[in-house]
Amino acid sequence: MMETIVQFLKHTPTYVYAIFAYLLYVGIKSSKDRVVSIIRTPIIGLVFLYLAASTIYKSFPDTGFIWGTFFLSLITGSFLGYLQVYKQDIKIDKAKKLIALPGTWSTIIILLIIFVGKYYIGYNHHEKPEMFQKLEFQLLGLGIMGISSGLFVGKTINYFYRFFKGPYIELTETK
Repeated sequence: MMETIVQFLKHTPTYVYAIFAYLLYVGIKSSKDRVVSIIRTPIIGLVFLYLAASTIYKSFPDTGFIWGTFFLSLITGSFLGYLQVYKQDIKIDKAKKLIALPGTWSTIIILLIIFVGKYYIGYNHHEKPEMFQKLEFQLLGLGIMGISSGLFVGKTINYFYRFFKGPYIELTETK
């Protein structure tokens, strides 16, 4: 077991550690209250949506079942993400296009789930390609990627809904 972990870490490209460090930075930063541009809110969701879709395209069989399962889990995750921020006290400054978000540790948890899920799929795709023929593995991977990406999409939809609905106050962006 220990030898497997050592080999696992030893053969991990350096850029993966850099991505991991950046995700930790973003997650920790999200744990504090902040004011950001509404235009920045969809970026992380779009990045992870792209990463999930590219992983599916490269690693899974190209079938309607695979993509349908992914989209179903993406819709489920989006609904859960929308509900996650539904009752949060979010303030909007429409004139400056700013949104005040409360700090939450859920962002780092979701980022780590996506990272570990994508890493696990990539590792097994390289080391044990026969696993990708098993329906259980495909459903697990698609569920993790769809739901976790959908959480960011749903949160962003809620933020934009509130941005256009109001009420509005004056805010100053935090750095």
